[in-house]
Amino acid sequence: MNQLSKYDVIIFDCDGVIFDSNKLKIDAMRESLDSLSIKQDIVEQCCLFFAKNFGKSRFYHVEFFVENLIKVEQGKEQELYQEILDLYANKTKQLYMSSTITPHCIDLLNDIKVPKFIASGSEEGELRWVFEKRGLSKQFDAIYGSPTSKSDNVSKIIESSHFKTPLMVGDALSDLDAAINNGIDFLGYLPFSNVREELKKKASECGFECISDWSELSHKNSSIGIPK
Repeated sequence: MNQLSKYDVIIFDCDGVIFDSNKLKIDAMRESLDSLSIKQDIVEQCCLFFAKNFGKSRFYHVEFFVENLIKVEQGKEQELYQEILDLYANKTKQLYMSSTITPHCIDLLNDIKVPKFIASGSEEGELRWVFEKRGLSKQFDAIYGSPTSKSDNVSKIIESSHFKTPLMVGDALSDLDAAINNGIDFLGYLPFSNVREELKKKASECGFECISDWSELSHKNSSIGIPK
């Protein structure tokens, strides 16, 4: 764990980092939209936008769908917005209970001795419920999610105990953006990312590393987050 020893707090994203849940959540959104008899080409546009902007909150995505992609009868926008959110929320709770934890993740969490937090685009109450049910709450000092933005949650974590050397770990461009916005180091985790090549390229341009397996942290020679 030498590469993590310079950090006094480590902040993890959830989907695609703790849980292998990215594809399942995209499928859940597709099923939610399909159940409302939305045209298939519009459903695909929504899901493509969802995948490309993964890591942002469901509230952001569904608002974008309703305002920009789905043709909605005037005055029915809020009703459709809430209907999509409700359908999606019901599906995500179920899928979280069956999602696998990413390989070697538990070993990594057990080895980290500094405070650990979750900052996710997923809905906060749902996240806390899932982590409790899956026996993961004990691994983290606190779990934060939407509707508060990821960047704001990262800021709140840093300020809560005046951490000096935080690290953000994520698989989405929004995770990297949250790190950049808060002036902290970033580590990309690629195996389940929806934007693998884009994240790898942008992280490299910013001087940050990406890994393909948690076990790499035990034998990488370079220090995570140190600009090249």
